[in-house]
Amino acid sequence: MRNKIILGVLIFSLISRIIFSIMYGDQKMDHEWGVIVNNYFETNIFGFFKFNGVVTPNLYMPPLYAFFLIFLKFLFGELVVILNITYVIQSLISVCSSYYLFRIINKFYSYNVSLFMMVAYTFFPLNFYATSQISSIIFQSSFFIFFLYYIISFLQNENIKYIFYASFFSGLLILLRGEFLVTFIIFLILIIYKHRTKFVLIYLLIPLLIISPYLVRNYKIFDTITITKSFGYNLWKGNNELAKVEGNPGIFSNKIKSDLAKIEDLKKHDLIRDELFKRYAIENLKKEPLKFFKLYIEKIYSFLILDLDSSYPNYYNLLHVIPKILIFVFTLLGIIYYDKKNFYLNLFLFLFILNVLLFSVFFILPRYNLATLPLQILFVSAFTEKLFRKNK
Repeated sequence: MRNKIILGVLIFSLISRIIFSIMYGDQKMDHEWGVIVNNYFETNIFGFFKFNGVVTPNLYMPPLYAFFLIFLKFLFGELVVILNITYVIQSLISVCSSYYLFRIINKFYSYNVSLFMMVAYTFFPLNFYATSQISSIIFQSSFFIFFLYYIISFLQNENIKYIFYASFFSGLLILLRGEFLVTFIIFLILIIYKHRTKFVLIYLLIPLLIISPYLVRNYKIFDTITITKSFGYNLWKGNNELAKVEGNPGIFSNKIKSDLAKIEDLKKHDLIRDELFKRYAIENLKKEPLKFFKLYIEKIYSFLILDLDSSYPNYYNLLHVIPKILIFVFTLLGIIYYDKKNFYLNLFLFLFILNVLLFSVFFILPRYNLATLPLQILFVSAFTEKLFRKNK
């Protein structure tokens, strides 16, 4: 009976996501992902920037989601088909991750609480809406849940298949978001501290095998071993003279325009460009540290509660604002009531705080909340458990 309830929720979630996405999802492949895909098929170069018809090799965007879209275009060609297939795949991945989040919650809380929180996460407006967007965020949040389930399962009992799966999703996440490396290193330290050498080797080797082709590609082009180089630009975007919580990349000063125009090595353009922006960002931070510290606090507030000066379309829609505020309130209550003696829950809290602080160094976009939502749900579960017990 219990399995039938879970299956029913997941099937309904899948069908409703697919229908919503096809009806209301993105109707074109634009922004960075669309540019990279179009550039690849027009010039056979995997890159974002273009100068006088020459596409520069990409070091700006993480590659995995672009690879995914390029693969779909190879298979299907037609935009409408590509978009609809993308929505179906993203819906499937999202629904699977909801089930795995249920399994994580159920490690610490009762079945009823776990089921209730799975439903809450599955139909959380931001999570539901994200499947209809051409964006890597569903891959990021879902793969993080898969990783979290397998790495915690491994730490709880040394089954080699768990460390294998955790390592596999680590590799994918490194190709999706650079900041995941911080989480990867934290768990590497835990594995070294708690377990034997063979597990450390598996944890390191499988991600390395997954990312190595792209590392080799970047070393050949840029003479550096890296996945992406966007730290400088992202730091500048969130910390320039006109920056708000969501950043401000729209207006380059004459000085910046002049320096960018002087980049002659188009092959290494993305690398040189990012170094320039890193220099500008550091100069800004040194020049007005108090101003940018205040902005940093605003970013944390906006990430957790609400951006009071957002320019994003429909940001202040009640279906976004009310759940965002409620999840913060209930997360806070969960942090008060969760079992402080539980090592794993303490670890989840540390990861949540770390992610908030890390994101806020740069800039805050509405979709970023989805990256930490699974961790918040784990703490909302603690408060929900208390309520369920009280009302028995």
